[in-house]
Amino acid sequence: MPRRLLPLLPVLLIALGCGHESAASKDVRSAAAVDLDCDPSEIKLDERRPQQTVATGCGKQQIYVYKCFGAKTDKKDCKWVPVADPGN
Repeated sequence: MPRRLLPLLPVLLIALGCGHESAASKDVRSAAAVDLDCDPSEIKLDERRPQQTVATGCGKQQIYVYKCFGAKTDKKDCKWVPVADPGN
């Protein structure tokens, strides 16, 4: 890489990282769009703890947890599910 481009490397790395959303975030955002009746672009996600995310948008809020179902707890039987929020 030419030396004159080295100062641009941090900017390039930041730009490549921007806009990246994990599969888990996409799943929660999609579910929240339906549950909150809100455009996905208006939904903000806050991971409170591992496997628990709060979705907020359009004046509403919903908590989601990652749960596994069935006798086997392999990844194919797991999904993000809404849980009751007494403040909602």
